Amino acid sequence: MRLAGWTAVIFLFLVAAIVPGSANEVDLQKESEVKETIRQHLRAYSRKDLKAVMATVAPDAVFIGSGSDERLVGWGQIKAAYERDFGR
Repeated sequence: MRLAGWTAVIFLFLVAAIVPGSANEVDLQKESEVKETIRQHLRAYSRKDLKAVMATVAPDAVFIGSGSDERLVGWGQIKAAYERDFGR
């Protein structure tokens, strides 16, 4: 899966993480922060700025794609996948 697909997976995961919350002030702040992180990630990805992309990824993140071999665990594997994608 190309990293554009990973970006979609990340976006859907983050949206799912904030939707169940109640609509109080703290949740609205979290929602705003998540949306801004997604925007930063997408802008960095469009510039192929690896450092900026990785600044939006948690060190212990897990990216899961649709294929059986599409599981990236941790910053090292995720960074390597972005490097391959940006090299195309």
